[in-house]
Amino acid sequence: MRDDKLREQQQVTGGSADPQVLQCFWDLASYDQDKRHKAACNLVRALVDSQKQHDPAHRPKDIQPGGSFDQQEGGKRQQRMQQCMQCCSPLMAYGLKRLAKGLASSRQGARQGFAAALAATLAHSAAAAAAAAASGSKQGEGAGG
Repeated sequence: MRDDKLREQQQVTGGSADPQVLQCFWDLASYDQDKRHKAACNLVRALVDSQKQHDPAHRPKDIQPGGSFDQQEGGKRQQRMQQCMQCCSPLMAYGLKRLAKGLASSRQGARQGFAAALAATLAHSAAAAAAAAASGSKQGEGAGG
């Protein structure tokens, strides 16, 4: 219960997000390809930096990041996705949701901008998670042996 209250206090919304981050979302839908690219780079940097600074202690104890959605169906898949989002920093969770919604935009250029930013965010997040797991296992090997 305490984790839920803490999570609610930390949520990022359109009204509470950094104005520079919000501007990135607007610029992702620009007609100008260079403006979309710059916005995607800035947004990815902000989201990944936010995630790196996120304290794992805020993660509910029974939830572990990673895993596969392939073998899960319906409600279980939705539940697993919500659990994974709880492992994200508040800004990362907000950004991922907003990027996913932006994929359906009818605005010229928005789909390309939002898709590029989402793909880059997921790629950087996966690489950061893999690096953290690798450094954690190396530290564990050194302490045990």
